[in-house]
Amino acid sequence: MPIASRVLRRLGAVALTTAVAAGLAGPATAAAPTVVRTATTTVTIPTDCGVLFHRTTADTLYYGAIVGMRGRAGTLSTLSFDNATQTIRVMAYVRDLNGGEQYLAVLDDGSLWNVLSPGDGSAATTTRVGSNWGGIRELTRGDSGYLYGLTTVGGLVRYSVSVSGVVRGAGTVATAGWGGVRSLTWSGGGTYAGNKVDGFLALTSSGALVEYLIRTADRVPRGFTLRSSGWGAIEKISVGSCTNHAGRPIAGLYPDGTLFGYYDTNGYDLRGGDLRGIGQVGRGFSGLKFD
Repeated sequence: MPIASRVLRRLGAVALTTAVAAGLAGPATAAAPTVVRTATTTVTIPTDCGVLFHRTTADTLYYGAIVGMRGRAGTLSTLSFDNATQTIRVMAYVRDLNGGEQYLAVLDDGSLWNVLSPGDGSAATTTRVGSNWGGIRELTRGDSGYLYGLTTVGGLVRYSVSVSGVVRGAGTVATAGWGGVRSLTWSGGGTYAGNKVDGFLALTSSGALVEYLIRTADRVPRGFTLRSSGWGAIEKISVGSCTNHAGRPIAGLYPDGTLFGYYDTNGYDLRGGDLRGIGQVGRGFSGLKFD
């Protein structure tokens, strides 16, 4: 059974990445990654398709993108956490706001920070909003607006986040059983079997690519294996959308900083047989990577 409908987060992502490709967005910094056009593949990503992802160092937040067959990169904002030298362990996109975007960051001391990025390369506004978050190893946002967190003990929990950065628990998906999920990333939302769901793609420790649909009402998950192997070398993926197609582009980021593109010609069917790679579209994407 395919997913009946899918609300694609950031359809505006396509417009943004198109603007980037047209040279309307801010330029990359001097130390930015190298992006290339891949022309040696029979598989292509349509030009109306785009995918965004993020990466961060200790003091800078960057974006990366694939639009059509081209990779792009640039700087969103500089970062400072009370002028302290801290390592960002976890970071997640929360929502678009007037004048920028909201993120949450967990530092290596377990502190939780609300980050408001203007997106123009200038300094972000950072506010400490919590502590004792060292048990969270990854955060990602669902289409419902809830934030989902993988824990260091193999659980999956859910949170609500206000525009001011107030984070509240919104139920537990599981207390165990998710330890084999290396990374979780947004893949859409909509309805499945009559239930509203948040969708995620997962990279597993066995090298599989699995799509999970989590019912928003009762937090019950269901998994669909798209590929049983071959994805173990990828560190992080990010999923995009198309304005005129049912397909979805996927950015694959490797530990050495290389960026590869993939295209799922039917993003609704919960199957991976039509998922193809387009090859390398960039390199130099170092730092903490998130969707």
